[in-house]
Amino acid sequence: MTLPSLSALRAFEAAARHVSITLAARELCVTPGAVSLQIKELEAALGVQLFVRRPRSLSLTPEGEDYFATLRSAFRMIREATSALTARARQQVLTLSCTPGFAVQWLLPRLGGFEAQQSGVDVRISACKRLVDFARDGIDLAVRHGYGRYDGLVAERLLDDDLVPVCSPHLRNIHALHNPATLPACTCCTMSTATTGGCGWMQPGRHRWRPVAVPCS
Repeated sequence: MTLPSLSALRAFEAAARHVSITLAARELCVTPGAVSLQIKELEAALGVQLFVRRPRSLSLTPEGEDYFATLRSAFRMIREATSALTARARQQVLTLSCTPGFAVQWLLPRLGGFEAQQSGVDVRISACKRLVDFARDGIDLAVRHGYGRYDGLVAERLLDDDLVPVCSPHLRNIHALHNPATLPACTCCTMSTATTGGCGWMQPGRHRWRPVAVPCS
C-alpha cells in the first residue's frame, strides 16, 4: 500500500489534536480550506472516515481515534529523533590522547568540572602509551610526559613532575645504596618504548650503568 502524503498526515494530526480545522490551519500556516481538503483526500485514500463533521463541532470516529493515537506517537518519535540528531551535530567533539595512568589519576577526576563549564564540547579520550599520529588517528590534542620536542607539533608545558628513584630495603642493603655514587653496582633497565627521553641522572654514560633494554608492552 502506498503511504499517504506527509502533509495530509500532518493536517489530520493537527486537526485531531486541536479538534479544530481552524486551529490546525493556524499551526500549519495554511488556510482552513487546505486542511479540510487534505483530510478529505486522506480519508478517500484510506477508505475510512476519520472525522464526524457537524455544523459547529468536529469529533473523531473510533477509527480516527486509533489512527490519531498512532500518528501522535510517530510524530513525537520523529521530533525526538530530529532534536537528538541536531543536538549532536551542534556539539563539538574533542579527541584527546594521553597515557592510561594520566587518564585515570589526573584527567578523569577533573573531566566533570570541564564538561559542566563547556557543555557544548564532547571530550573523547584515547588512552595509549605510544606517540600518536594526529592525522591518522583523528587526535586533536595529546598529553605526554617528556621534554616537549616533537617534530611538526606545538607543545606547551602543563605542569612539572618530580621523579625520584625508589628501591626496596632489601636491594638497598645488598648493594649499600646510600647515594648516587653507589648506583653503578646495579643493572639499569630501560624501557625500549619509553617516550620521555629519560632523566639526566639515569643516563647510562653518567654512572657507568650496565644497561639492559626491556620491551614494554
